[in-house]
Amino acid sequence: MRIKETSRFITVGVVILSAVTIACALVSRQFRTMQEVAYATRLEALRMADQLADGSDRLTAAVRAYAATGERTYLDDFQRELKVDRTRDKAVERLNQMALTASELSLLKEAKRNSDNLVSLENRAFEAAGKKDLSTAVVLVYGEQYRKAKASIMQPISECRRSLETRLTTEAENLALRAKVLTNIALVTLLATVAATIAALLLFYRKRVVNPLTALNQSLHDLLAHKPGVTIPHQQDQSEIGEVARSLESYRRAADEGEAQRRAKTTLAEIASRLQTADAPEEFARRLMSKLVPVLQGLCGAFFLLDEAAQRFRFIGGYSYPKRDDLDWSFAMGQGIVGQCGKEKKTITLTDIPPNYINTISELIEVAPRAIVVVPVLSRERVLGVMEIASFAPLTDQQNALLEEVVNTAALNLEVLLRNLKTRELLDQARTTEERTRPILEPTPEGATSTVA
Repeated sequence: MRIKETSRFITVGVVILSAVTIACALVSRQFRTMQEVAYATRLEALRMADQLADGSDRLTAAVRAYAATGERTYLDDFQRELKVDRTRDKAVERLNQMALTASELSLLKEAKRNSDNLVSLENRAFEAAGKKDLSTAVVLVYGEQYRKAKASIMQPISECRRSLETRLTTEAENLALRAKVLTNIALVTLLATVAATIAALLLFYRKRVVNPLTALNQSLHDLLAHKPGVTIPHQQDQSEIGEVARSLESYRRAADEGEAQRRAKTTLAEIASRLQTADAPEEFARRLMSKLVPVLQGLCGAFFLLDEAAQRFRFIGGYSYPKRDDLDWSFAMGQGIVGQCGKEKKTITLTDIPPNYINTISELIEVAPRAIVVVPVLSRERVLGVMEIASFAPLTDQQNALLEEVVNTAALNLEVLLRNLKTRELLDQARTTEERTRPILEPTPEGATSTVA
């Protein structure tokens, strides 16, 4: 999966989890607030119910005290509570604002109605007490009728109070439960967000981004420093990292090819320079093979010059070989891989050579090679010689290209050397012939000369 898409997926996931966490926290807070409001409403509703009962009790206390004593003060207390303080009326008004249920409103109205009805009985007691008929007043406020009327007030208030307490307590508990559930959900999503973030940092960004970028950066530094054997990691990755890695690999190959070409040109120039100053085929072969074999990372090499008169390839020099006089280091045209290479005028490459394989190279060294390449040295389709190189591994494409260039250069220089040697040989022969045919001058009397053939 590509880094951009994965990063977008992780970002969306973290954002969603964070949004759920925040939403749950906010809703949970709202439920907590509603719970607090529910508890406050419950307390106020209970207080109003108690206030309604207390207002009725204050009226009862005032009328009973007046009936028993006839003192004007209790009558004033009664009238102040009934008309000024209005404790009952205020309690009912506040309760009506609290969205009571139908049954609670019915109980509340019943209590208020019975309380108002009781006032008429209390007024009769006040009238009797005002006429100094205290015994009648006392009977009215302490009698069975009054107690029943009083109970008809307190019972609805008590039932309404229990209903309010039960209902509002249940609502508060439900809100508390919802808040708790949402808080737990918020906690779970928060932990999931943290886990997802840590997993993304450690498993994705660290493993898929940071570490690969660090490795690629190190490889780039090594490339710029021209360190040998630099490898580019993560090339198989199908993400943007893989694209960068493959781009770096292309750059590395281009740089290696450029460096290989530079080294090849340098090697060719050095070999050409060395070969141009060789004055004998043996020196030519030694200089060529001593420079070429190490460059190709070969094990050893041999150069065979074609004896045109005998049509045999004769070993004239090489690199890293022992001098053994017991070997016949010459091959007829078509004999062995050397002769076969010269006959076909084509390069012969042998790989996966068995340990018991015997050829010229194998007899020259103690360690069995794993690959042998035999190359004809041609000048205008004319065979001049054959080169045989052994190594522990087949030559690479770059090494084969270099070998081809070197063979072409060697062929030109070898042809020039052989031509020069032929010319020199002809000059020597001509000089010898001239010396043999030069006339002999003998002195004669009186300064005369005579010629004797």
